[in-house]
Amino acid sequence: MLIRESFEASRKRYGSPRVWEDLGEQKIRVSRKRVVRLMQEQGLKARARKRFKSTTMSDHDQPVESAADEDMQGSLKAYQQSPRPAQIAKRLSAVFAHDAYHAGQIQYVRALQGIPAAE
Repeated sequence: MLIRESFEASRKRYGSPRVWEDLGEQKIRVSRKRVVRLMQEQGLKARARKRFKSTTMSDHDQPVESAADEDMQGSLKAYQQSPRPAQIAKRLSAVFAHDAYHAGQIQYVRALQGIPAAE
C-alpha cells in the first residue's frame, strides 16, 4: 500500500520511476520492475503533464511593433537625457572636494557589571 500512498501524495503525477525513488528515500528496498508491476495491477497510471498552449494570435492584420516600439523609444530618450556615470562622478567630486574624508573605528569593551545608568 506504500506505492498507492506515494502515488496519491504526488497528486497522481508520479510514475513508477519516481514512486520507486520515493520508496528508496523511505528506506524501503524493492526493485523498480516490481513497482511497475504493482502499479499496473492496481491501475495506477500517472497523469501526463499539460502541454504548453500558445495564446498568441499571429494571423492578425494589426501592426505588431506599435506599442513595444513606443515604449522602447521612450526608454531610449530617458536614457539619453540622464547624466552619464562620468558626469555624476564629476558632480560628486565637486560637492565633496572641500570636505575631508574621515574614518573611524568602533571598539566594544566587555563590562563586568553591565552598562552604568545614565545620570
